[in-house]
Amino acid sequence: MNIKIIDNAFEIEYQQYLYEVCKRANYTIGWNDNGLIDILNRVYFHCLLNKELITRFEIEDKIRETEFGVMLKDYKAEGGVINCSRPGETYYTHTHPINELVVLYYPNLRWQQEWGGETMFYDKKTQELIYSNEYKPNRLLIFDGTIPHSVRSPSYISDQYRFTMSTFFTPKNN
Repeated sequence: MNIKIIDNAFEIEYQQYLYEVCKRANYTIGWNDNGLIDILNRVYFHCLLNKELITRFEIEDKIRETEFGVMLKDYKAEGGVINCSRPGETYYTHTHPINELVVLYYPNLRWQQEWGGETMFYDKKTQELIYSNEYKPNRLLIFDGTIPHSVRSPSYISDQYRFTMSTFFTPKNN
């Protein structure tokens, strides 16, 4: 599995800016990214990011300034999502389209390990858990979107929401 991580990805001012973006986002309730009918009514808070918002928030530019920029030279940002996770929610394993790279960012300003909130990655064939990525503020990940993944919700002792910002990159020649 090819998951790359950058800790302390952005300057603190930009991290604070993105955290404020997440706090003030125009969230929609409901989400179903794996097509299962029995989970259509789950309450998930998310805010879709179109290219205009990605540009306004400078997300693509800031990602390209990191070491991930070299890996993304033949890719363009097509969209993204801000997710707001709350204690006790159940998240299901999902994937993204072929050729889509996911850049996942953890914008919270503080987070305690005991609060959970890990991103879980699974084997494509067996669905066995193969990697758990700890939620660490200002951490940036990049991975192939076809790797099955899900969220471990924050624990009930968490005193804040777990925010993530995902940016989806596709090949420029598509």
